Amino acid sequence: MRLTFATVVLAVVACGTSSTVQPRLQPRLEQAFTLGLDQTAEFPDLHLSITFRSVPSDSRCPRTVQCVWEGNAEVRLEVAVRDQVRWVVLNTALEPREAVVGSQRLLLRAVSPEPPLRPEHYLALSSFNRSESSRPAC
Repeated sequence: MRLTFATVVLAVVACGTSSTVQPRLQPRLEQAFTLGLDQTAEFPDLHLSITFRSVPSDSRCPRTVQCVWEGNAEVRLEVAVRDQVRWVVLNTALEPREAVVGSQRLLLRAVSPEPPLRPEHYLALSSFNRSESSRPAC
């Protein structure tokens, strides 16, 4: 039997300060969503929440520069499934780009805008897909 996948998209975007970002979202599965720094997406039916905490490293090439490699942005997320909290680190160009969280697969879709940025400007675009049973749990 083939598993169906539900998608939750997380985007990291730099558009203002964290104080201008709505504190919590409730996106639907299979719907892309964007989080600002310290913003949380909640999935009540799954007893799951994701909070965008930081961008520990960002080597992405600025839009105005021609680079040999696109670079990579690393995003740190706090994921709570029921009463268990875990840290998940996802990347834009390197592995891992996705993580299994509960019965879902969380995918980092994008980080924007291009560098150089201040930490409070970042936003994250991600998604969730149902996990295949062979993948390790978060």
